[in-house]
Amino acid sequence: MRNGILLTRGLAAMALALVLISGVLNAADHRDGPRTTNAAATLGALDLNDLYMFVSPTTPANSVLILTTGGANVGVLSPPFFLPGAVFEYRISNDGVATDDELVYQFVFSNPDQFLRQTFTAVQITRIGTATRSQVLATGITGRQVTMRNGTKIQCGLFDDPFFFDSQAFGKFRTATQQGLPLGQRVAPFLPPNVPNNSVFSRNTLAIVMEVPRLQIQKDAGSPNISCWIRSLSPDGTQFDRTGLPAINTATLFPLPLLGLPSLQDAFNSLKPSDDVGLRGVAAQRINLIYGLPLTGTVANGGPNATALAGVVLPDVMPFNTTSTAGFLNGRKLTDDVIDAELNLLTGGALTTDRVNVDSTFLTTFPYLAAPVP
Repeated sequence: MRNGILLTRGLAAMALALVLISGVLNAADHRDGPRTTNAAATLGALDLNDLYMFVSPTTPANSVLILTTGGANVGVLSPPFFLPGAVFEYRISNDGVATDDELVYQFVFSNPDQFLRQTFTAVQITRIGTATRSQVLATGITGRQVTMRNGTKIQCGLFDDPFFFDSQAFGKFRTATQQGLPLGQRVAPFLPPNVPNNSVFSRNTLAIVMEVPRLQIQKDAGSPNISCWIRSLSPDGTQFDRTGLPAINTATLFPLPLLGLPSLQDAFNSLKPSDDVGLRGVAAQRINLIYGLPLTGTVANGGPNATALAGVVLPDVMPFNTTSTAGFLNGRKLTDDVIDAELNLLTGGALTTDRVNVDSTFLTTFPYLAAPVP
């Protein structure tokens, strides 16, 4: 009973903290919309953070998939365990159509024990034509590695959050944008003499790490190009959050009150990538209004204009050639500075960096993520 009372008090404290800082911590897909910042909803447990996909550095024939979740600071601002009964999914397309999901890896977690350990079940769902086959892929306990006979490895649990970003500067950028200030004043928080701040420094995340022989996720041996997105579903089966590429929702779909444009972030999180083509016009408009990138025509740095860029990032899935180590936009390695790349694209070269560098010391072997910060 005492453990239950302490856990209840701890969750209440986390809920209060989430409310107090809801306007401060917004990064990548962390806390990307009103629903994910509502402390009463899930305490961050269903708030997806990031998706990573890269070639295994130890076994080049394997692909590594990492889903992180839990919001801004797991263990401090949200519980250090997966929401029991919720569903977390990798959804993979391997036939050249980015939105039809021939392969799904689905994870469900139990209630935590007194040591906050959980059991989990991983299910593989495969679609061939109109037929669907579902089978239990693995069972395990958080914090422990599971290795299967086909070489697949799985580990779920608490890790150091690999993301790095100055979300405080982005918060100021967003506020300046909503106030109608010119672009030079919007980007100023990212520039000297302001001091860069890694808002995810020494923060933890929950992660589902998989290393899979690439032939297990490809259509066939000669088809290395796949795409992936991730989503979380509440215990009643309702989609709560989703993401593919980093920061698409966070960076473009926040409200612009002076222009009469509402937040589309919750609506976006309820959609599937197959719905995203219909959002390209809206996304292009907002990229133009927020970052100054022209809707059409030539961009000074040779990059895509707002309309072309919206066509690149929507549907919101992460493309990945399982034989290539190139990194973002080919999958995403843990060390890839995706924010710098996206700021450069969104602003047409006017802003090329948030001046924040990776702070984690990653492992060279599975599960690759750094141990959680005490």
